[in-house]
Amino acid sequence: MLVITPLSAARASAKNPGVLAPITYVFDDFGVSAVFINGENRAEWSLVRGALETSRYVFVLMQRGSFHLIPKSQVDEAELASLRRILRSKLGAKARRIQPA
Repeated sequence: MLVITPLSAARASAKNPGVLAPITYVFDDFGVSAVFINGENRAEWSLVRGALETSRYVFVLMQRGSFHLIPKSQVDEAELASLRRILRSKLGAKARRIQPA
């Protein structure tokens, strides 16, 4: 299980204090969970459409066009390496744009 809690500081979110609260992502055998101040979103791995990594972010692509956004600047190297391994293990070819750990 991997638990990641990046900080969100988007200007557009400043109008809604609940959005500025940290989101904790949990990656485990069940799937992906996003725990935030007003609730929790859980999805089995079968509902995850893919994952991709840019120079600044890891996107976990969900059904219906939604995604989880993890800023790499807010995750330490060990967590990032673990996240990459989990995504490749659970998603296989759907994680083809994830860098090697």
